[in-house]
Amino acid sequence: MLWTIVALGVAAFLGYHAYDTFVGRKRIPIKEILQRRTYELRSVEAPKLTGSLFWLFVTLLEYAPLGDWIVPLILKSSNFSLLDELSLYNAPKLYPIPERNEQDQLKDLQFAQEHAGMSVQEIQKKEIERILNEYYSSSESSNNNGEENTKPIWKNLTQFHRLYKERKTTPLKVAQNILEAIKKGDSRQPPLLAVIKYDADLFLKQAKESTERFENGTEISVFDGIPVTIKDELDLAGFTSSKGMKVTEYSNHVITLEEESNICKSLRALGAIFVGKANQNEIGICPRGMNLNFGSARNPFNMKCDTGGSSSGGGACVASGLVPLSIGTDGGGSIRVPASFCGLYGLKPTHFRVSTYQHSAPVAFSTCVAGPLTSSAIDLTLSFAAIAGRRENDSFSWSQPRDLRLSEIRLADKEYYSLEGQKIGIDNAYFNDVKDQRIVKMCRDFIENVFCKVYGAQVDDSIFTPLLEPSRVSHLVCIASEMRNGMKDYGYFEYSKRSLLCPETRMSLLSQKYISSSQFISAQRIRSHQMEEFDKIFQNVNVYATPTIAGVTPEFVDEQVMKGGYGVSDYDVLSQIMKFIFISNFCGYPSITIPIGFVDGKPVGLQLMAKHWDEVTLLKYALLAEKYTEKKKPEMLFEIL
Repeated sequence: MLWTIVALGVAAFLGYHAYDTFVGRKRIPIKEILQRRTYELRSVEAPKLTGSLFWLFVTLLEYAPLGDWIVPLILKSSNFSLLDELSLYNAPKLYPIPERNEQDQLKDLQFAQEHAGMSVQEIQKKEIERILNEYYSSSESSNNNGEENTKPIWKNLTQFHRLYKERKTTPLKVAQNILEAIKKGDSRQPPLLAVIKYDADLFLKQAKESTERFENGTEISVFDGIPVTIKDELDLAGFTSSKGMKVTEYSNHVITLEEESNICKSLRALGAIFVGKANQNEIGICPRGMNLNFGSARNPFNMKCDTGGSSSGGGACVASGLVPLSIGTDGGGSIRVPASFCGLYGLKPTHFRVSTYQHSAPVAFSTCVAGPLTSSAIDLTLSFAAIAGRRENDSFSWSQPRDLRLSEIRLADKEYYSLEGQKIGIDNAYFNDVKDQRIVKMCRDFIENVFCKVYGAQVDDSIFTPLLEPSRVSHLVCIASEMRNGMKDYGYFEYSKRSLLCPETRMSLLSQKYISSSQFISAQRIRSHQMEEFDKIFQNVNVYATPTIAGVTPEFVDEQVMKGGYGVSDYDVLSQIMKFIFISNFCGYPSITIPIGFVDGKPVGLQLMAKHWDEVTLLKYALLAEKYTEKKKPEMLFEIL
């Protein structure tokens, strides 16, 4: 009986491939797909795997011929074959940014002439100071009329700065409090595990230097003395960059100041002090917060729950009050997911907007970008102003306009507090595709009651979003193929190193072994088509709205996610997390998540996406929304100030 089943299975496998080879598939013209105007986004379904069975399953698949038989069937069930079935006519687009034209070049020239003699950093520092002063002025003059929920749960970086200036505390005292809080958070059960690498002496040295600057009246900026954590993926001086993996000879290099990532250099130049490296999902390959090498970060709103990922430690750091700012990266929601699950603001900038050059680039080079997670909209705005823009040593960053348009952020002008003439685009079928309709209602009510009724925006819900399913599959092909390629620098193709990775990471990387070069090129061509379609959408609306996540944070099973565990593979949860996330990464558009409320005590985020290079519009929506968002104190909250 057993051999009969095996024989039938082999026959079916060979028959399928023979048909595919000699008969082929009927190819569907992309124009036909575009004309259908039917909602066709799929949710991937697969058995939930965990424990030693999960590890054994992945280990067996890594050896041919079993993997050669089973993995292609898994990919087919996930609709990867769609890339072979479409007839495409656009050229491939490797990087998701718009082409620059003569008008763009003229604007660059005009901006350079208006700011002659000033470096990019000097221009941004001046704008940061202006925005800060306008924020202080508008905060003091506002009486709120008793209508808005304005009492902050967390201290934002402007409050840190003011208390430093008033000598009510010092960066050194804050640093000492943070070190105590890290130990306290990690000693409880389950542990917080927000920070996985820190050097107390190095941190205190930075804090002492900042304290001396305030004492001497030579503080650099609003970021002086502000404690910041950096995702383990990014290069920070004094630390290794192991991307959440176990440190091996491929990742044991300690970064020097010269090698430090540009994003860290930008914050350091403004006086920020670095706590250390924040936890993350291993290599950032999953939008959940699991890490089996250091242990999984926990959600401060519910310590039984997931932070989301992959910038899991960043979400835990900010939501617990350890720091007001954490820098993450986002190749598939890795900023927005933890920000949404942890009740925070998160900004995924336009591709190439923020330079992460130099020592070790992100392994997902066409989808991943760095950005901030914060507890307030003003912190998000100031942080964007600090880290964005061109950098001399990074040619990719020169793909963007010189002007960040920070001058449009006018907090002292009454006219700024209006959305008259703004249109919010909603695709009803896509927006409503959430199992828990309370999330849909909360997001729609917030748009209608705040953005429309209070600020005068209009909703256009006649939007249709084409190519969602091809884009979902193509994003997976791009990010996972790029990650598999990047992992060769970490010894992935040596079994002794590959076996150190978590089963989930190995499974995701393994699948890309079976992605053909033809499918990879098709994904780039679909990207070109989808960018054209979304550019048309943004001709009629200013922002495109969805819930951030099609659900709330799931609970962890401790033995699955603790250090040394086997993890879990749950495609149903992953599909709900990724449903509204992938377009922004795949097509390079900026997007933001705004914390608007709670369902069953768990945070809910509203996501807005805008055209390329239009982060200032997203930040405006966040700044205007903040007064009307529901506030709730996390289960774990440290008083650092």
